[in-house]
Amino acid sequence: MVEGNSEGKPRSILKQDTKSPLLFTEISQLSYGEVPRGAIAITSSGSPPNTFWREVARYVLYEEVFDDDLKQFNTPQYPSISYQYFDRLCNIFNKDMKLLNSAAKTSESLMAEIANFAADDACLARANDAEALLTTLLAYRWHPQVNPRQGIYRLPRFSVTGPGRRISLVSRAEAVSDLTNKYLSVCLPRHSESCNIMIGRLKCLTKPLFLLVRILNEQTTNITGLVEVDVPLRFVLLLITPSSSEEKDLHQIGRCFASMLNDQKFLADLYRVQKPADLYQSAISFRKNMIVLSSGLPEVLNHSGGIDVPIAYYNEVYFERSDLVFEDYAADMSNRQFLDSDVGHKSGKMHFCSKHSFQRLWPPFNELVKGVKVFASRLPSDYTDAFTKDNVGTMLSSILFIYFVVFGPAITFGTLMINEVHPNYAISLNIFATGIFTVLYSLLAGQPLGSIGPSGPGFILETVIALFAAKMNADYQIYRFWVGVYMATFGILLIALNLSPLVTYARRSLEELFSGFISLFLILKALFSMFKKLDECFD
Repeated sequence: MVEGNSEGKPRSILKQDTKSPLLFTEISQLSYGEVPRGAIAITSSGSPPNTFWREVARYVLYEEVFDDDLKQFNTPQYPSISYQYFDRLCNIFNKDMKLLNSAAKTSESLMAEIANFAADDACLARANDAEALLTTLLAYRWHPQVNPRQGIYRLPRFSVTGPGRRISLVSRAEAVSDLTNKYLSVCLPRHSESCNIMIGRLKCLTKPLFLLVRILNEQTTNITGLVEVDVPLRFVLLLITPSSSEEKDLHQIGRCFASMLNDQKFLADLYRVQKPADLYQSAISFRKNMIVLSSGLPEVLNHSGGIDVPIAYYNEVYFERSDLVFEDYAADMSNRQFLDSDVGHKSGKMHFCSKHSFQRLWPPFNELVKGVKVFASRLPSDYTDAFTKDNVGTMLSSILFIYFVVFGPAITFGTLMINEVHPNYAISLNIFATGIFTVLYSLLAGQPLGSIGPSGPGFILETVIALFAAKMNADYQIYRFWVGVYMATFGILLIALNLSPLVTYARRSLEELFSGFISLFLILKALFSMFKKLDECFD
């Protein structure tokens, strides 16, 4: 589509193909400033601390633009682009675009080829600028929906690099799938490929660098981190300029190119062209499929500069699976039992469960076995690391700290247990039990600040148990024993069915509500005790 602007020039909304996309495209913009937490390092040699590439838009059939204010991607839309940017892109194809066929197998080797090409093409003023360009190209990558929280708890030993504990792809190759958007990756067609459009301003350039890199390897899975999905990288388009006034234009030109990749004919030409001028002819041919809108229809555009996709059109997106139970991602990836289906509305009875929902339940104790293996592999280092030069001071000072942290609650809650629960709870018994369990927990927890002891929730539980035992005229010790058996049975059942990941659904708000309830209970308990003593004094 094409739409006019205030100057009377038409704007174009590039026509989208309604078939499943063969190419995932991501636009990365060069940014300066503090590197966001969760950014990915793609090189082991170190990245500049105040430079990073941030994802600003992605294209999976439609366009999704990242909103910096809302910190999320906007809903899918048809991209609306001024015709002048399409015309500028055609001129770049015809005059300024360079084509580089690369056989690189890693991100570092790919960026090294690009830096060498820029130096040979006289894009750099000085010889040492090639190193500066390479360092910038290998800067951190920040993808909004890819961060350490997505899967870090499943991998107990990550290597970290750079400030702010940012995870490095080069530190552990097997962690790549956990540092990509696995939810989006699993929805893409099985043989999808990707394209990365890099735009930005770089002062060391003497002229704009317009370079299309075509990766010729059959397997390009080692080139990771440049895009957020775990699919092979096939194309890299660099639109980098030394002028700040052209940077905004390059963003629109990048959007134009990304939208054109959804056209199957243009994409097929991109695979086989031998010189950039051939792309110019393909772009001219693509222009015949553009739809033009008048500048008198600005109300059709949303705040992102595109046209919202009608809700009914969401049914046109076809995925390779019939359900989206992403918790079973690992099992699905191992079995590769994907089904072609339409995720849109279907008539008839809707099924909200599938066999994938029960894969985590079998075999029993599977997650417990995995956890024990991980625990056993890291346990020796937990002891040896404590006596290293950097940690021995922390370990020794924490002993005294833990003593006072545990000793105070043991006395406080010991007194409350004697008065409110049962006289058998002696203060000395509380101190002894707390010490024994704290030592055992610290030996097995793998950290010097592990502490365990009586607390508010435990006191409330003991109070309720004593209250029920008194109402039923049951012996407190026997009743408490069977309550413990009941709780242990349910705990073993949850572990046997591999349901421990349910704890990830507990939000911070739930913890705050529970803490607030405990605080309110203890405050009311103290007030009632105080008023009770006052009443006895007046009597």
